[in-house]
Amino acid sequence: MLLVFLLPTDSFARISLSTVIVDFEPGKPPYRDVFVNNESDEKAYVQIEIAELRDPGTPEQTRHVITSKSFKDLIVSPRKLVIPPRGRKRIRYISQHKDLDKDKIYRVKVEPMVGNIKAENIVVKIVIAYDTLVIVRPSVLKPDFSIKRKGKEITVTNTGNTSVLLRKGEQCNADKSACEKTPGKRIHAGKIWVGQLPIDGPIDYTFSVGGKLMLQHVD
Repeated sequence: MLLVFLLPTDSFARISLSTVIVDFEPGKPPYRDVFVNNESDEKAYVQIEIAELRDPGTPEQTRHVITSKSFKDLIVSPRKLVIPPRGRKRIRYISQHKDLDKDKIYRVKVEPMVGNIKAENIVVKIVIAYDTLVIVRPSVLKPDFSIKRKGKEITVTNTGNTSVLLRKGEQCNADKSACEKTPGKRIHAGKIWVGQLPIDGPIDYTFSVGGKLMLQHVD
């Protein structure tokens, strides 16, 4: 996420995150730590926003920002940080979900705050914010998906209760002399994805479901 502001300063608010995906897998501790690095020579003031995604990964996806202080299903703390120049601070994500029937999907925005500074000249200040993906999985995973190919079109149907990630795919010609990489995609529980392939031919895919890798060949 790239935000550009017209501000009276020539500094560049630079932060980076140790990871942009937080995956709460069953059997693992219900908390994760994400570290925010300040890569600039000035203090970084950072704020956090939590949003739930509904119909994730589809054209109907909507983002619902959570403002209620009583919301405790996903705790992200602290919600504001002051990071010294070239410093580092920790954000802790805690899931308190119980008995989910399928994944809960969130986006947590980690964004530098832009202050009001007075000066005579106006220049562009670039602020980079990160939108971390948070997946809270059910305690019992029931992966169930199918993949079909027709010509250069691929269709993945996820009828399970957790997301499936197409990580690496490859298509080769008949004598294996030339191969093409195929697109990756996360297909959320209960969703269908239709994608385009580089060539008309069989495909080999590596899938990831809840941290477990699987290989599948599709004619």
